Amino acid sequence: AAEGKATKLELTAPGGVKSGSTFQVKGKLTDKFGNPVKVTSANILGIKYVGPGFVTSTLPTTTDADGEFMFSVLLGSTDEGNVTVTATYDGGDASVTTDNITTVATIVTGVTPSVEAVIGSFNGRWAVRVENAKGSVISVKVGGRWYKATSTRDSFLISRKSRVGAEVVVKVYVDGGLENEQTITIK
Repeated sequence: AAEGKATKLELTAPGGVKSGSTFQVKGKLTDKFGNPVKVTSANILGIKYVGPGFVTSTLPTTTDADGEFMFSVLLGSTDEGNVTVTATYDGGDASVTTDNITTVATIVTGVTPSVEAVIGSFNGRWAVRVENAKGSVISVKVGGRWYKATSTRDSFLISRKSRVGAEVVVKVYVDGGLENEQTITIK
């Protein structure tokens, strides 16, 4: 569709991002029929970024043939707070304001994802996968035995051989707090 015919401006951004990571903000401009609007002229599309982090390239002022644009933001390891991204579309005629569109996205930075412990069994083994616990001490109690390790990554797996058909109680502790407890049958 012609660049002056857009009726919808969408922004896609994560709701929360942890410090020390990179995230993307994407947008799409379409007409009333859902057709993409390609913008190549100056002063029609504007993007404003306010908040912590570093935009890794120039903020977009045009869209591609699919009516889309994108930019990335790098957050420092101590960056926290709210980010506001405002996208504005001026239908091409500065004297007409009824065709202007403004869309705002808010992103919370410094979010710590919650720890999740999943318990299961495969190939005669019990297994515990702990998500989002890099650097944490993982303690697993299976029956009367304890197993302990320090998580070296965000998705950490501990598994040991067991007797097929045995029914065992598995408890998972992360930094001393009980995260999950389940009775499983070894498969």
